[in-house]
Amino acid sequence: MDDIHLYIINDQGRSASINRSNQLDDLQLEVDAKIDKFSTGLEKRSVARRKKRRERILSVLNGTLDEWQDLSWQVKNIVRRPDLLQKLVKLSRMEKAVVKDAV
Repeated sequence: MDDIHLYIINDQGRSASINRSNQLDDLQLEVDAKIDKFSTGLEKRSVARRKKRRERILSVLNGTLDEWQDLSWQVKNIVRRPDLLQKLVKLSRMEKAVVKDAV
């Protein structure tokens, strides 16, 4: 179902309430199905990807895991240099050209 819509209920009283409740149950099932299509940050793949990314950043910035947890270290190490950004992020050919011109 691409579009989910609640429809008008012409019933009254308890019957209307039961029908609306059923509609909302169906809607919740559709929402849950759509949400289940997306990975969460807690999945093993996501956790591993973040760990690998963190290790690469720490390596480039010569940081430690303790420093990673320190907000003042985070602020001091905000990436401001295009050449350093290029070491941390995969850039497109056009972005690399911009970095080259900026350095």
